[in-house]
Amino acid sequence: MRLLFADPAFITPQRIDETLAYPRLEGVTNALATIASNRYAGTRSGGALHDILGAVPTLVIWGADDAVIPASAPGDLAQPGVEVHVLPGRGHMVQIEAAAEVNRLMDEFLSR
Repeated sequence: MRLLFADPAFITPQRIDETLAYPRLEGVTNALATIASNRYAGTRSGGALHDILGAVPTLVIWGADDAVIPASAPGDLAQPGVEVHVLPGRGHMVQIEAAAEVNRLMDEFLSR
């Protein structure tokens, strides 16, 4: 969990309990395995994203303090048709740590 959140306040006992309970829900393990095998079969992780960049409008929102995939990585995605936002003080779970800002950016992007 420490790798996922820049702000340790987001690592609550409730979030830990929910995270540990999730894979125990009926069907979750099989569903995740199916998604992973269909999505990444025969490709390197992220390869498909690089293949479509610019072909469709793309919004990338990244946490500047992402300990899982460093914030320098989205810079590789910046090109015409790709809008990149790196949010300071946020980690890998930027959609949780900066929910209001992520929702605003998505609303603005989708309204264009």
